[in-house]
Amino acid sequence: MYLTLFNPNATLPRPYNLFCGILLILCACCLLWHRKRRKLDGFTYGLLYGMIPFIFGEFYAAFGSSKQHDSFFNMSRFMMIIGLICPLTASILDTVKILIKKPLWNKH
Repeated sequence: MYLTLFNPNATLPRPYNLFCGILLILCACCLLWHRKRRKLDGFTYGLLYGMIPFIFGEFYAAFGSSKQHDSFFNMSRFMMIIGLICPLTASILDTVKILIKKPLWNKH
């Protein structure tokens, strides 16, 4: 018997997506706990908000797929892309905010 990532005849066709979704929920709980202790920057908020579509994408793929590459799989990947764009955008906006406050050159 060999290990596959997709089993269409099983109750849960993509078990690894479910495992990743549970790990992401644990990471989100850790970020929320860390949020209570101190003020977070923009990247951490972007990471936290980006986890929401990423977690939904993982569970959508784990429970909805019935074929290897079906519409559930494609939609879950689209949600995961949105989840990856959120921290990137937050990081860019955080950097722009820092650069606006502190210019790169000295004015005499």
